[in-house]
Amino acid sequence: MQTIYIETNEGKLIGGEHFTGKEFKSKDGAAEFLYCPNLIAVLEKIRKHFNEPVIINSGYRTPEWNAKVGGAKNSYHTKGMAADIVVKNHNSKEVAEYASKVLSGLGGGVIKYKNFVHVDVREKKYRKGV
Repeated sequence: MQTIYIETNEGKLIGGEHFTGKEFKSKDGAAEFLYCPNLIAVLEKIRKHFNEPVIINSGYRTPEWNAKVGGAKNSYHTKGMAADIVVKNHNSKEVAEYASKVLSGLGGGVIKYKNFVHVDVREKKYRKGV
């Protein structure tokens, strides 16, 4: 089972040295947000491998915001267990392939889109476009 933290802090998150609460907050302006340190640890590995910033397009989403942006009904974003990312100077194919390696044996989801990659820390393995 994943450990989820409820935060209002916009500073550094447990599980990493480069990611902040501000990056993970829902885009609808909600003060509280959920996040999973296991996700942060995966993102840190991706950042260190590419030696480039990882930009969080979407981290936590409130259920209301998730519905507004057309997210899946049971989206891992609403559980604080997913992030849509871009790695500066690297394409989504490279990022998705490496994210899949990082999650190998751990389950987790990786979905490659044209301009970003969805990464989550679900218990079962899921891959799409990788």
